[in-house]
Amino acid sequence: MTAAEAIPCLLSVCAIVTVIHWLKLRKHAPRKERIAYLSLIGAVWVLAILLLWIPHLPGPTQLVKIVFGPLGHALLDEGG
Repeated sequence: MTAAEAIPCLLSVCAIVTVIHWLKLRKHAPRKERIAYLSLIGAVWVLAILLLWIPHLPGPTQLVKIVFGPLGHALLDEGG
């Protein structure tokens, strides 16, 4: 499956999941929670599209290593 074929499938799955959860959130969740949910769904969809187009992108674990790696080294050097 190419990226052009996978994008509509991915959008459809995200839309179905969003509609199902939105029906629950609409009645019980406060407005801030609904905005946060839609923001996260949008971010996940954008990341999924990027990974379909550019599969060699580093994942979230590499980002955590880059951001917190120096802190971990500093803590281990100080504590040891």
